[in-house]
Amino acid sequence: MKEGLGVELTDRQIQVIKDHKESYSFKELTEMTGVTRSVLFRVCNGDRKRISKVNYAKLANNLYRFDNSYTGKNELEAVNRVSELRGELGLTDHELAEQSGIGIKLIRSVENQYNEPSPSTWQKLADFFGVWVGYLVGATDRRVR
Repeated sequence: MKEGLGVELTDRQIQVIKDHKESYSFKELTEMTGVTRSVLFRVCNGDRKRISKVNYAKLANNLYRFDNSYTGKNELEAVNRVSELRGELGLTDHELAEQSGIGIKLIRSVENQYNEPSPSTWQKLADFFGVWVGYLVGATDRRVR
């Protein structure tokens, strides 16, 4: 991509915006991020994957929770809450693996952020804990609608 043309959002970053859209209205998202409704609408509908660096920084600061100077790797770096939620339930990693049906190695790699699980694994964990995927990956502070 040429300098100055903006930043191309990854599929995961687009999904984080869509997850937020399930919890917030476009008006609320605009207020939270400072990004216009029209840009958010186009991103949610897949019409626009490339956004200005200014809008990217706003989304990064307010939705993705990473440094606004972070544009090099162009990927989401949210801190997941799997370990925190597991602790709230008083479960060991083995118990979580057994009860959720997800392998212990994958649970450990997700908690330590060594591995990026598939969207279906994130959904399985979110369903197990009764939270939104966006909350689970640290992209929103709203647990449920």
